[in-house]
Amino acid sequence: MPKYTTKETLLHAIREARAGLEKKFSTLSPEQMIWPGSMDHWSVKDILAHLVDWEQRLISWYQAGLRGEVPEIPAPGMSWRDLPALNQQGYERHRDETLDEVMENFIGSYQETLRLIEGMNEEEIYTPGSGRGIRSERPRLKKLGSLRVISTTYPESSWLAFKDVRIKDANIY
Repeated sequence: MPKYTTKETLLHAIREARAGLEKKFSTLSPEQMIWPGSMDHWSVKDILAHLVDWEQRLISWYQAGLRGEVPEIPAPGMSWRDLPALNQQGYERHRDETLDEVMENFIGSYQETLRLIEGMNEEEIYTPGSGRGIRSERPRLKKLGSLRVISTTYPESSWLAFKDVRIKDANIY
């Protein structure tokens, strides 16, 4: 059962989580944003790029479903047990992006995610097999047809991304 039972409560939770996340890093200097070591070897910039990577992944799964395609979830040749390797691939793909590029993508991806959800009706968001959206060949995910993944995880994932972040020369977390 999704935690957010209406489209409006889901959108509200997403907006609240995003505002909390933005508040957390809004006071950081560019030097603090790019310091490797905020979370293992990742910087705040890397964490934001990671969130963008996953937002874009969800959007691409949904768009593939609209085209009648069945995306390999979470990625071609990978299962959910491969998340550490998948996250490392995302890190490597984005690590050379500038802070400005990451911030631009962070803003744009969030807006794209909101537009996607705003354009859906509640059946598409919450009803498996509703006929649109994410589909999978895996039995547990077969014909999700919705963004239930978002409705159960998205607001928390953006907040949790900063749960244990360390900031150079700051004690704000």
